[in-house]
Amino acid sequence: MAEEKDLKKEKDKSEKIIYVLTGLLVLVVFGAIAILYFKPVDNKEFVKPETIQIAKVNEPKPVNSNQTINQTVPESGKAGEEKQSVKEQQGKQPQTIGEIIKQKSEEKASKEAKREEVKKEELQKQASQQNNVATNTEKKVKEVKKTEEVKKVEKPVKTEKKAEEVKKKEEKKAVAKVNQKKEVSKKTPVKKHTVKKYYYVQVSALASMEKANQVKSRYVRRGFKNVIIIKEKGFYKVLIGKFNSMKEANEFIRKHNIKGGWVRILKEVN
Repeated sequence: MAEEKDLKKEKDKSEKIIYVLTGLLVLVVFGAIAILYFKPVDNKEFVKPETIQIAKVNEPKPVNSNQTINQTVPESGKAGEEKQSVKEQQGKQPQTIGEIIKQKSEEKASKEAKREEVKKEELQKQASQQNNVATNTEKKVKEVKKTEEVKKVEKPVKTEKKAEEVKKKEEKKAVAKVNQKKEVSKKTPVKKHTVKKYYYVQVSALASMEKANQVKSRYVRRGFKNVIIIKEKGFYKVLIGKFNSMKEANEFIRKHNIKGGWVRILKEVN
């Protein structure tokens, strides 16, 4: 609501300003017309034609009447033009407020139409420039593709020769490697590694090596000989073993009453 009131006030102010300006324009126009209408016109007297004095000769020469007429005509013509201008000024009537507003609106409309035409011309120029850029890029792309195709046609012959040379070199290297392997196999006999499973009793899993060593020393004091520590998944695990079977490991847990101990398998390579 407040915004609408402000808008109405602004509209009223602008309308008042327009009315005041139009009134001032009308007063100025009427004043100018009154000054022109009531200004006295200087009635110029007709200039008498000048008589040309001719020296007396043996034969008298007649005077041309056309000369006197031509001399008097320009001045009378000027007086007639001044009278016509005064009549035209008297015939002009002052413009009304409506006519002034119409003229302003027509001027605004013509200016807007000119602006729109200029904008259209600019848009057309931009579109033509973009089209030219697109066509130029297409031409460049086509030229690049043609050059690449020509290069591809020239390259296969060279690449085929190089590929054959590389294959021959690789075959020679492979034969040399096979011969070397045969010689090594003859000289050094290959040892066969065997993997065996053993059973251990896990006593605890701790986050630090110090605590794991403390637990290990405790079980060593009790008389257990084969106590080891392994690191697995971020923990230090204390194991007792090793046993050849699951049954043997479980009997060890029962016999020594190891609480929280459980049997697990470890693989060893011999």
